[in-house]
Amino acid sequence: AHPGLRPAITYLNNRSLADLPVDYDLIAPDELTSIFDAGRAFTQVEVGNIENRLQEIRNGGGSGFSARGLSVQKKPVSFSSQMPAPVSSKGAEVGKAADIYTARADNPWGVFIAGSAESMDIGNDGNAAGFDVETGGMTLGLDLRPNEYSAVGIFQQYTNSDADLVNDGRVDRDGMKFGLYGTIHNDAGFYMNGLIAAGHSDYSTRRLGLGGFANGKTEGWDYDAMIGGGYTARTGGWTYGPLATLTYSRQQIDKFTETGSMLPLVIEDQYGDSLVSRIGAEVSYEWKFGGISVSPSLSVAWEHEFLRDYQVDARLAAAAANGFTTSGATIGRDSLDVRAGLGVQWNDRFSTHVSYQCELGRSNYSVQSFSLGLHLEF
Repeated sequence: AHPGLRPAITYLNNRSLADLPVDYDLIAPDELTSIFDAGRAFTQVEVGNIENRLQEIRNGGGSGFSARGLSVQKKPVSFSSQMPAPVSSKGAEVGKAADIYTARADNPWGVFIAGSAESMDIGNDGNAAGFDVETGGMTLGLDLRPNEYSAVGIFQQYTNSDADLVNDGRVDRDGMKFGLYGTIHNDAGFYMNGLIAAGHSDYSTRRLGLGGFANGKTEGWDYDAMIGGGYTARTGGWTYGPLATLTYSRQQIDKFTETGSMLPLVIEDQYGDSLVSRIGAEVSYEWKFGGISVSPSLSVAWEHEFLRDYQVDARLAAAAANGFTTSGATIGRDSLDVRAGLGVQWNDRFSTHVSYQCELGRSNYSVQSFSLGLHLEF
């Protein structure tokens, strides 16, 4: 036997037959498939933030500065409110140069900040242990409206995720993405959204191996794209219509070698793909109570995963042995995606918004996300 394998062979030879299945399971790195599920969550946070922004633009709130999600949100000034200074015919204060942060009728630029938090749980199955993933992200974007029916933009997103694995294992991820997004719509109410992005992530891994913890560090690239569309109808205070989206994501990691435990592994270069469709409908209603406007909203959609079959390719680091492949826990492919929100416009300059999202009916899988927004117009 290779000298590097002798401690492990000696250890296994002294184990009872009843203990060997547990020992072999410790050698297998199936819990590292959480890397790909964390990346999938990364994409869901990103797409949700951009879709919120594009909806805001289509509803006429795209100019000036906006912040959505977990941070203070600022929206365009109401031109019916009292302005703090004289305004020229082009919307800028007299004696001051206009900039992209100033809300005015002819300002085609918009800047936004978005924040989200997501919690995901994948349960055990007969082949592999499950794990929990907590993800938080912030998106910065700049968009341009060349006309009243379209908008294009660029964005940067930072996301951090922590996966809690079996036996006190852990995968930490820090990622940064850059991307492009856009929307087009018409007077009839039809619209189409698009997004494409790429970025880089750093990973730190720890899992319980044979005889101790195996630790590793690696990095990789992330790619994703989204296309979607729908129809928006308005009747009185009601806004409603169908929607459909298709989102693709790929998480790639570089080869790395673990340290620690009796049998550290070489984790090969590999990637995980996801393709998710979402088909459903959304509705909202605006109530007015004196000077306060209250707008609850709800969307319900069937979500289907076409590709998620995550595996980890590895080999023993101590010997030039053949590689092997392990699969992560299996989850369902279909779910009911439910999103609910409540916005309150307290006055011309201040509003609040809270939203919740979850997936129902997907076997061995649960996910939910929250966002809280404070909107300040100026």
